Amino acid sequence: MLTDGKARTLLVATAAAPKTRREILRRRGVEVLVLPEHDGRIEWKALLAELGRRGLNALLIEGGAEVNASALQSGVVDRMIYFIAPKVLGGHDAVGAVGGLCPPHLTDAVRLRKVTVSQVGSDIMIEGRVHHGKRGRLGGLGAGRVK
Repeated sequence: MLTDGKARTLLVATAAAPKTRREILRRRGVEVLVLPEHDGRIEWKALLAELGRRGLNALLIEGGAEVNASALQSGVVDRMIYFIAPKVLGGHDAVGAVGGLCPPHLTDAVRLRKVTVSQVGSDIMIEGRVHHGKRGRLGGLGAGRVK
């Protein structure tokens, strides 16, 4: 765990996290913050409100597909940076960068604006401002194939 003493470590969990594990981490100097949950995950707006109270105004979410989807779906993401490596992976068991439900139409997709593309080493970096628009919320309209 990140407890080298160079910076404070804050672990955010829901009440579903085992109390014994939370207490072990507290004894190791980790601050454990228990927040409300939504669909079994931390409620993003509650997290951002708490971080704001602590004087933090930016958060890097470096999560898996479902974490990324839940943050996008909650409407708290304002900027995305997406890296593409020069490697091709795929298959039926491949995990996508964003989980959740696929919007039924491309017009329902979350859009990026003010997009920049650059090369970082051998990777391609795509950066843009997230625009949810009237309909652009992941999973907001149910699952389906993109048309």
